[in-house]
Amino acid sequence: MTAGRERGVMVWDVRERLLQQRFEAINQELARLAEIEEPPTRKRRERIDDLENELRRVAVELAQLGPSPRAKMG
Repeated sequence: MTAGRERGVMVWDVRERLLQQRFEAINQELARLAEIEEPPTRKRRERIDDLENELRRVAVELAQLGPSPRAKMG
């Protein structure tokens, strides 16, 4: 494998991992906010809306990243 191809694979791996970590962090924050038993305040509703928008953005970025460029045997 050429160095350029290996570098491209490594960049894809890093991008995919960072997006996955952000996706998981957003889901955890949304779950934490959903557990609060008090009536939602305006500020909390806005925070939830912002997190849901970011979650959709990250999901789109993951989809645009495409499948792993690593060669598969078999």
